[in-house]
Amino acid sequence: MRSVKIAIIALLAAIVYILSTTVSKFISFPILPYLKFDPAEIIVLLSLFLFGPFVAIILSILHFILLHFPYTEYPIIGPGLKLLAELTTVFSAYFAFKFIKSNNLNIRLIYAIILAIIIRNAVMTFANYVVLTTIFSGFINYLYNTIPQITGLSAATFEGKLLLILLFTSVYNTLHVFITLLPAFWLSTIPSMPQLVAPINKHWLYSLISDNGSRTRKN
Repeated sequence: MRSVKIAIIALLAAIVYILSTTVSKFISFPILPYLKFDPAEIIVLLSLFLFGPFVAIILSILHFILLHFPYTEYPIIGPGLKLLAELTTVFSAYFAFKFIKSNNLNIRLIYAIILAIIIRNAVMTFANYVVLTTIFSGFINYLYNTIPQITGLSAATFEGKLLLILLFTSVYNTLHVFITLLPAFWLSTIPSMPQLVAPINKHWLYSLISDNGSRTRKN
């Protein structure tokens, strides 16, 4: 069984790599084009819903490693920020689905989205602030350049430009939560999915409901 799980992780990692190095390159956030909407995150969240947090975390780490091949323009920093954003979404979804006491998965999904938006934006705003005021401080004008062109909003000072960049990065991260969580949840709840994963693992999302039901009956 362990070898089957390893094979599944390897297969999912290959899908993540292909999506990140092909499709995501063509789906930019128009206001800040250096930010890409990466459908590979859907696969990571799908792995959480189907196989649990361990597989999702391993897949996120592999995603980070694989993004360095082929060579990335900003090694460690770019993939590192992406790993941080991905893991905040994974952990937010995990805690919401694991600890919200409801047999209605849609209710848990709503909490997962809210929690992911709050935590992902808080963590990424701080991380981007640190990076943009230290390592990338000389790139502020370049990163800011497309904001006034598209939105009409402008700033003259370094602080004002930084604020706009952080603001629209938060918009991007909020959109990415929806783009990631909703398709992953929908795919994981396809009626045939429990039967497909049964030979490998108990469907993680559905196991939460069955475990909650068992505890309720015992009480």
